Amino acid sequence: MRRLAALIALIFAIPSTAIFAQTRVMNMTAIRNRPFTATESHTGPNFIGAVTQKIARNSEGSLYYQAPEGTIYIFDVTSKTRTTLFVTSRRYRVDAMPQLAAGVVSEEQVARMAARVDQARPVHVEQNGIIQDGHSIGTKNIQGFVAFGHLTTFKGTDEKANITDRTEEVWESPLVGVINAKTEDHVGGENSTMIRGNFQMTEPDPALFQIPAGYLPEKGT
Repeated sequence: MRRLAALIALIFAIPSTAIFAQTRVMNMTAIRNRPFTATESHTGPNFIGAVTQKIARNSEGSLYYQAPEGTIYIFDVTSKTRTTLFVTSRRYRVDAMPQLAAGVVSEEQVARMAARVDQARPVHVEQNGIIQDGHSIGTKNIQGFVAFGHLTTFKGTDEKANITDRTEEVWESPLVGVINAKTEDHVGGENSTMIRGNFQMTEPDPALFQIPAGYLPEKGT
């Protein structure tokens, strides 16, 4: 779970970025008028068996994310805040997130992207002792939506002398605004997968985006 916590911290540190300039957090994009609820499943060395949790987005573009260890994050585009629900202790914390914003993605934009996918250039980056090489692996239909695939290899040793050699395969649907699937194959066999499915493209329960009754502010806030 230490790796998971580090990953979540890294995601929070990333500034507002997305394919069409909306805010992106937890591998989801804040998009208006494309509500959904879905599940996210994980397998790998950091999980005992398969772990499944809920994700959602409402019509305003606000996002709901239940992390594998149970903590819930609510990204509210109206109030520009991130609410963290600590389920075990029934506490919550609200942090300002001024960069949080939702946008709009059209089917025409995605169609233009799909038409140019064969023109995508390979990516080569060398930074802090790590070499990254990535390239497009085309498109495919995932639950009725066009998903774009990208394969990246990482080689080298990071600043803490950890070997980073691995391959990542990512499939993302811009129209839905989520990464649909991610597979990491590490040298040494520590492989992991993340798959999102069971999409219901309808308005989620508004209660998901509210602080539940009985929760108290986190101590010290």
